[in-house]
Amino acid sequence: MLRDVAQAQPQSGAGSVTPAVVVLAAVALTVWGATPLVTKVAVGTVDGVTVGLLRPVLSALLSIPLALAMRLRLPWRGRDGVLLALSALGGFVIFPVLYSEGVERTSAAHAALIIAAAPVFTGLVVAAVERRVPRRV
Repeated sequence: MLRDVAQAQPQSGAGSVTPAVVVLAAVALTVWGATPLVTKVAVGTVDGVTVGLLRPVLSALLSIPLALAMRLRLPWRGRDGVLLALSALGGFVIFPVLYSEGVERTSAAHAALIIAAAPVFTGLVVAAVERRVPRRV
């Protein structure tokens, strides 16, 4: 199934998405959607910093062997490596720790609202930084 996803070529038109892609997308959305509830349960027994740090560690235990098995080229050189490190620090270390600390102090419903609003706020930050607004489609 993973080989199908890795070797899939972008195609135009209906019916170009393989069943493996649909299954993996559904799994990803389910895991992402369960994040607030699972985090709330976790911070009920362990402190928020530990929960926040366990997320990237456990993810690395799964994703690094997968990337190596799929023989993905990783951007370790020059500017790409620096950008990867900065992105990883923000997305895989700082965000999970702060999010888990916040969930420890609020409800799972509030945490779900924050996760759901993240794309909107991301768009607003990009619009402010790049000084442009989205175009009509």
